[in-house]
Amino acid sequence: MDALNDAYEETLKALFTAPDRPTAMLVSDDILAVVLEQFCGKLGLRVPKDLSIVSFNNSLFSRITSPQLTTVDVNPYQLGMEAASQTINHIENPNLLATKIIVPHRLIQRESCCPPPEI
Repeated sequence: MDALNDAYEETLKALFTAPDRPTAMLVSDDILAVVLEQFCGKLGLRVPKDLSIVSFNNSLFSRITSPQLTTVDVNPYQLGMEAASQTINHIENPNLLATKIIVPHRLIQRESCCPPPEI
């Protein structure tokens, strides 16, 4: 696992020290965003002045960091309810076609985003 973490850190270091480094990152999960935020601190990058971060889930982790993370609340309760309902429907009616369901989500704007810096 340490080798994986080392490879991850080396990749991020190369990315963020490049002349054309990103000014924003969209991260798949709040926990990974917290790790990224901490890593930025090690490199001397300031969130959001040097790098904006947006993540997904609106978990407790997004609120206990400094700065607090901008995140997308994906409505996990309703996602679970819809998934369970669809699973039961397909068990009871195996010939049902797949159904498209859109679960509402929302962007929670906090402190980890700002306009891009001049590089």
